[in-house]
Amino acid sequence: MIRVTIWNEYGEDQRDGNAQKVYPGGIHEVLREKLADEDFVITTAVQGQDENEGLSDELLKNTDVLIWWGHCHHEEVNPVVVDKVCQRVYEGMGFIPLHSAHRSLPFRKLLGTECHLTWREWPGENAYVWTVAPNHPITEGIPSYFELDEEEMYGEYFDIPTPDEIVFITWFRGGNVFRGGVTFNRRLGKIFYFHPGHETLRSYHNENVIKVIKNAIRWAAPRTDKTVSVGGWIRSLRDSKTFGFIVINDGTFFEPLQVVYSDKLPNFAEISRLNVGAALIVKGTLVATPDAKQPFEIQATEVAVEGLSTP
Repeated sequence: MIRVTIWNEYGEDQRDGNAQKVYPGGIHEVLREKLADEDFVITTAVQGQDENEGLSDELLKNTDVLIWWGHCHHEEVNPVVVDKVCQRVYEGMGFIPLHSAHRSLPFRKLLGTECHLTWREWPGENAYVWTVAPNHPITEGIPSYFELDEEEMYGEYFDIPTPDEIVFITWFRGGNVFRGGVTFNRRLGKIFYFHPGHETLRSYHNENVIKVIKNAIRWAAPRTDKTVSVGGWIRSLRDSKTFGFIVINDGTFFEPLQVVYSDKLPNFAEISRLNVGAALIVKGTLVATPDAKQPFEIQATEVAVEGLSTP
């Protein structure tokens, strides 16, 4: 079972008028109903519910995938909660920000940019969502394109780092195009941003939109196989007679990654003589280290030296 938490800002723009007609009880409640699946256990939380914004430590610990919908009150989210959400992503929790959550504090912190874009609201403006990664798990069962009868226009330039994968590109009737479905990896966590979902429009009643989000939940859920392979450059190395520690930059995150290696490796002596800047490919087991500075480390079963560096 995949434990899914749907977090919703649920501000005044969702509580009255047209928004309630389209999404009775709020977007989070409609998504809970639409995403119901025998593989999912779904919980909802809303901003301002308590000092934890509805996301207690216990709930975050027991969330495999967090869906986040926000609009006007991004800056009001408790920064302590933002840090905890990001930490859970680093530890392996999937994160799916929807629509205006491109400006949510967790998304911006995880990506390291402000995530600005261009936008407009033209009544009746339709859009076509084009599948540009047809073999990706998120696009399983999705046609080569599908129509959004009416949607708020989000367009380029989208101020994000180069995505790991562009899954969907959306064309709007006004001529704008947008990288509207993109993925990122942050350490152990997978992120999928998907743009449909204005609070007064019916995008979450579109069967293809819901199918995409269901696929994304399955894709972003933490992996059960803890065997990993990373490549990077040595930032520091400390060794003793029987084991050592390597800190490498692997390019998946702003902080380096610690690798523990032992004299059980056939090239233990070679590794211990390496200099800062040497290139490695490390295979091993990912181990949680909640009492250390870093949340996890790799216990190496194989260290291949790809390139040397001078002292």
